[in-house]
Amino acid sequence: MLQASMTLAINELYDLKAIELVPLQSGDTLHKTIWVHQPKLDIDGKVIRTKSRACPQGFRFRPDIDYDPDRVASAAPHVQTLMLGFSMEVNLDMHTTHLDVTNCFQAYSELPPDSRILLAPPDGFYVPPGYAIRMINALQGSPQAGRLWQDKADKYLVETLHFNQSTIDPCYYWRWNGDIFTQIVRTVDDFRVSSVSKTICDEICSNLCNTWKMTVQVNKSWNGMSINHSLTYGTLTICMKRDIQAMLDEFGMSDCKPERIPADPKVKLVKPTIIDQVAAAFPYKEAVGQLLWFARTGRPDILYAVNQLSKFSYNWNSTHVNAVKKVMRYLKGTLDLNLTLRRSKSTELTVYADSDFAAEPEENDSPMCSTSGMVAYMHGIGALYSSVNLEKTISHSTAEAEYKSISRASKFVEGIRQFLEELGFPQLSPTVIYNDNQAAIAMSKQSFSSSSTRHMKIKFHYIRQLVKDGSVKVNF
Repeated sequence: MLQASMTLAINELYDLKAIELVPLQSGDTLHKTIWVHQPKLDIDGKVIRTKSRACPQGFRFRPDIDYDPDRVASAAPHVQTLMLGFSMEVNLDMHTTHLDVTNCFQAYSELPPDSRILLAPPDGFYVPPGYAIRMINALQGSPQAGRLWQDKADKYLVETLHFNQSTIDPCYYWRWNGDIFTQIVRTVDDFRVSSVSKTICDEICSNLCNTWKMTVQVNKSWNGMSINHSLTYGTLTICMKRDIQAMLDEFGMSDCKPERIPADPKVKLVKPTIIDQVAAAFPYKEAVGQLLWFARTGRPDILYAVNQLSKFSYNWNSTHVNAVKKVMRYLKGTLDLNLTLRRSKSTELTVYADSDFAAEPEENDSPMCSTSGMVAYMHGIGALYSSVNLEKTISHSTAEAEYKSISRASKFVEGIRQFLEELGFPQLSPTVIYNDNQAAIAMSKQSFSSSSTRHMKIKFHYIRQLVKDGSVKVNF
């Protein structure tokens, strides 16, 4: 299967005119190329084929010679943008199509005609003696590939299809056709096109498919999330069951005993002082990385537990491994738990902010610091975003810790209010941030510094400006 996949990949590179063979010259530098194999899954998580790519080792490319170091960064949509897009889909009864560009880097990321980036052939790729592979298009793995594709996609969507590119997130595009709203969320080569009008949605998809070679994804899976949008019932369900099951299989936890809670409240995770060789063999970072994605998208119920685990990605022992497995066992017992957004007549935003006081153990890198958390809801629609952050400074009181959590939540509020206003859905009333500390609420409404607040960094007082402007209100 791999040999056939590699042969197909080589033929595609020639057919797309992404590479050519050129004679070697004195002083030429060859960059190593490796094979990367990716299994492709069906909706049930079964491998249906293997996709092989010949990828140059971009970290060996020379700045200002092989690429412009100022033009390599490419954007990916923030989780907030993904969730906002979902809320728009369900609230406006939008018709959605998911498109995937085929070989977007190899086919469409053209390098300047005078560029001379030479590659050594990967295993199984025959090149005559005295010749090397010259990149015509930036292959996946080269530093500039993502930026070249992003510039091409942005130009077409804005100039040809007349979309507006968001100033908040450059991977979000929107436009109005009279009173018909249309949005596109782009994740590298994946386009999620949604419109109130099915005719306009189909027209945009047709234009995209005529411009680039694309496939329509019919399995309702996007960015690791299974999306089920019912126009009849006005619901959009984000299901992570398939990927959670795949993770359990990968870490040998598919037959584990389910847990009722994701973390033991009596266990405080601390920085290890002795290296545990048995625990060191466990792929801790890989496990936490997968759990973090679930927590940030369809399973916010494990966010706090995963946040605690992520502090020890470079130093862990058996206690941390057991904590990871406890989260997995909890997910095993709640596989059918989904995040559902519902149609609502309102897009009013509501935020809840909270903090624990000096709960970080003294053995860790930020001893006695507090952890701030928040969750944002759109009225009637559902949970839009949640986060957990360890503060970097020690709080002198519970009021100060809660005040910092309110201030952190206010930054999200201002960003999402600007986003909604840009799209044409302004918040007509102040966004309410709920907190359970009366002293912190009073501090957020003050216009002066007192002995309780004058020592705090200026950034934490941002909430006062928002309260004064009338964009935020803090309630108990």
